Amino acid sequence: MTDSLLSRRGRLALGAAALGYAALLLYRFRTAPDGLVNDTAEEMLKGLALVEGRRLEVMTSTLGYSAETLWLYVMGLSATLLGPTVAAAVIPSAVAVALTALAAALLVRALEPGASLATGFLLAAGSPWLFHYGRSGLRVAAAAFFCALTGLLLTRACRAPERPRGFFVAGAAAALGTYVYTTCRALPVALLAAVAWSALRAAPRDRPAARKAALAALAGALLVSLPNLAFIAAHPHEFLERGRYVYVGGGGDRAANVRATLALPFGFPDAYRGQAGTGAAFDADGVSATFSTAGLNPLPLWVTFLAGIGLVRTLRGKWEGPEVFLLGTLALALAVLAPAGPSLSRLLILAPVLLAFAGRGTAALQRFLPRRAALPALLALGGAFSIGAYFKALGGPDPPPFVAQAATAIGERARGAAARGPVSCVVSRDASVVRYLAHGTPATVIEFFGVPFDPRKAAPRPDVATILVERNPAFDAWTPDGFREAPFSGRARLLERAIP
Repeated sequence: MTDSLLSRRGRLALGAAALGYAALLLYRFRTAPDGLVNDTAEEMLKGLALVEGRRLEVMTSTLGYSAETLWLYVMGLSATLLGPTVAAAVIPSAVAVALTALAAALLVRALEPGASLATGFLLAAGSPWLFHYGRSGLRVAAAAFFCALTGLLLTRACRAPERPRGFFVAGAAAALGTYVYTTCRALPVALLAAVAWSALRAAPRDRPAARKAALAALAGALLVSLPNLAFIAAHPHEFLERGRYVYVGGGGDRAANVRATLALPFGFPDAYRGQAGTGAAFDADGVSATFSTAGLNPLPLWVTFLAGIGLVRTLRGKWEGPEVFLLGTLALALAVLAPAGPSLSRLLILAPVLLAFAGRGTAALQRFLPRRAALPALLALGGAFSIGAYFKALGGPDPPPFVAQAATAIGERARGAAARGPVSCVVSRDASVVRYLAHGTPATVIEFFGVPFDPRKAAPRPDVATILVERNPAFDAWTPDGFREAPFSGRARLLERAIP
């Protein structure tokens, strides 16, 4: 059996595994958890605005806060092709995380040539952290992919340092990630630090090739960064201030947040579970809060153990370009993000880094095992246990409060009801979920978030024939004149205009 045939079979097996993992990411996507999170709906609406408006933007401030746009275009295209549904929201993030698992498998193999492709893939596929974001619909899922991809491209380029093209592609990939999510700005910095380190430490006979490689990486990063540079020249404050809102509280709060973030691999701190936590001042989005409130932890302890072994090996070993990139990304992300607290969304860029270290740790342990397949089998069992725990925690009828269970049901129902005429939807929160799912229909959304219910504000227009009202003690006694309640089960009341 030839090496090329083995390589071909390995690629086919890895591709099949990635497709299977993507299918698992979409398993029960509508019911585990039972609804969208408002943050996801807001990003989907941004994506739809960009695609439908045919707007070419580096950063958009449509619908509130500013955001990088690359993956928003993917999300908007998904909703345009498939319709504004939960599936259209989840598929882009599922694809991003499946690609992350694929890149992680190849990255671990590139870092540890003796490791099997199964090692990195099983570590990624068994990560509840990645799994959750693959089902979340948030654009940050793509940040993990660009981190893993940049590490992979750099590692492969370092195998042939006399060929600058590989470094050019790695620099371009790192810069492309900055159009996905703010934390990806660490990628080109870490990459350029890695190639500069290699150029400075190269042997005299290798220095010309190392310098060409560094210049090629810089050229790739600069070329792809031209739109960003133009945006910075025109809007420096908006670019540089992006994300500053996550830093809340004073110095004591930030010190506590750093400690909590550093402890994250050993378990999510209980004081920070939820959207605000009960510890130091801290802000997290609904997707991160859903995961933490469910009692889940981002890394199983055995993966933390393996990552610790890999990190020690990396620190004690020879620092080449890939090692400097991984350590640099870890250090930059922690320096910038740790004071803001353990947000799983903001820190998702570190998942591939920690999994790469875990892959190195697995490769070190595998040398002491009599059977080569023993450790991958244990990784598969551990991953199955973690994913099973995820479905148990988030697959029940009462998900964490950050899941817009009622708004999702109302939005889906409103889309069908709008075919018969204008619809009015009344909710206490998560209005963006209803707006997204009913996008393009004559549906009106009225939200009473943080304010008392006002029947005058909720009163339907004369042309409204159907009202969907969230089941809520503040709304349950309200039925506007001329309407009657129709039989309807679920999280909403269905009110129809009475026919005289």
